[in-house]
Amino acid sequence: MPAALGVTLSLLGVLGLSAVGYGGLLEGRSAVLVAVPVTAPQALLLVLTGWLLVELRRPS
Repeated sequence: MPAALGVTLSLLGVLGLSAVGYGGLLEGRSAVLVAVPVTAPQALLLVLTGWLLVELRRPS
């Protein structure tokens, strides 16, 4: 279950980052993603959190 949540968070993070753009990191822009305003740092945090959740469930 955490892996599925990780994939979902990563997908939303990538969509949010593509909507805001990397310029949003410096300019503070935001975009609305599923009725929630998301900034570029928040989108990067979603991607990193999703990646960590997927990696935690990977067998060694």
